[in-house]
Amino acid sequence: MIGTQTGKIVNFSIRSKSCHLCALSLNSNTSPPPHDCSVNWQGSAKGMESDMIAEMVSDVNQSSSVCIKAIVGDDDSTTISRLRANIDKNIRKISDANHVKNFFGNNLYSVKKDHKTLTFKVIQYLQRCFTHILAQGKGDPEKLRKNL
Repeated sequence: MIGTQTGKIVNFSIRSKSCHLCALSLNSNTSPPPHDCSVNWQGSAKGMESDMIAEMVSDVNQSSSVCIKAIVGDDDSTTISRLRANIDKNIRKISDANHVKNFFGNNLYSVKKDHKTLTFKVIQYLQRCFTHILAQGKGDPEKLRKNL
């Protein structure tokens, strides 16, 4: 987790479903040697991200005078739903520009099947134009609306 004001790491979290030493021991039908096992997650891989973010937001809110009011991330609704249900119902979700650009491009690629003029180069060009419009409207939503 990176602070928007400072650009410094505020918190971090790690989830792992596997351990290399345990996997090697399992494959060779032996018991693993004493080690610091890295397995700390039993749920689905999809649930890892939202669990880590919820933990980090909760830790930061409890351990400092900082209160997290918004998170920037991908367009996965699981994370924001979990935060709103368990931590703060008013927390805002801000989409990351790279994820928005990729989402836009993926939708263009899915339409490409029906519209042969949408070549790879055209889609890349449209993505660059879209990214430029987003950059021009950064911090000024009204300007962004005019450009779109």
